[in-house]
Amino acid sequence: MKLFNRISSSIFLFAMIVFFAIPLTSCEIDPEPILTKPTITLKLSEESPQNIIILSWIPSDDADLYHIERTMVRDGKTNSLCFAFDAEETASDPNVTLDYPRNVKVEPAANVSNALTVSWNPVTNAQEYELYFSVSPNSNHREKYQKIATTTQISYTKENLTNLNYYYFMIKAINGDEYSLYSVTAGGFVPRE
Repeated sequence: MKLFNRISSSIFLFAMIVFFAIPLTSCEIDPEPILTKPTITLKLSEESPQNIIILSWIPSDDADLYHIERTMVRDGKTNSLCFAFDAEETASDPNVTLDYPRNVKVEPAANVSNALTVSWNPVTNAQEYELYFSVSPNSNHREKYQKIATTTQISYTKENLTNLNYYYFMIKAINGDEYSLYSVTAGGFVPRE
């Protein structure tokens, strides 16, 4: 009986090795491409050095997409924004001409339950402001923030929020086709009623 168990165990072990080894050796796996680290050049635009930075690099032969992360310090807070570009794509934004809204504050709304009031300093030449809202502090605007309002005022109250939660806002100044970069992300806490 012991001999039978040893033979059965050996046959089982051999079958397992063959079962797992054959599929692993018969599949060809393409190696990961080795990408060349781009050499990056930054310079200020001669036409608008306050608003435009020109970022350029030598393209990698194997890359078909580039991810760029921009970190900004505004009003003492740090924001990071991510962008993705095709290898053939260029990006510029000549309509960014206004200063961004500064001194953004988020506070519990006066005399309104479950609400937060966002306020900011006025921006010279701005005709209106767009407000963006998120339940997450993630600053990747395209994925997390929703436009909730356009206003000519320098404050806005967001109602129907949940007690004991944080909410986050960004603001952009607008003047026709011209606009600013987004403000710093500012968050506020909805207190218990």
